[in-house]
Amino acid sequence: MRKLIILIVAGISLLVLATPVRASQWVALVIGNAKYAHAPALANPLTTRATASRWTRETS
Repeated sequence: MRKLIILIVAGISLLVLATPVRASQWVALVIGNAKYAHAPALANPLTTRATASRWTRETS
């Protein structure tokens, strides 16, 4: 019975979260980080952040 309740709540949650969203309502948080634990450091994180932000605006 408990699994059934969890399944029903999960199903309802998916239906609520899957509602269509207009592009004007999208929000993106773009953070420039210079140091990564398992990747080389970025030369200029602010430029990379600006480029990612611009690309996000242009493609949405």
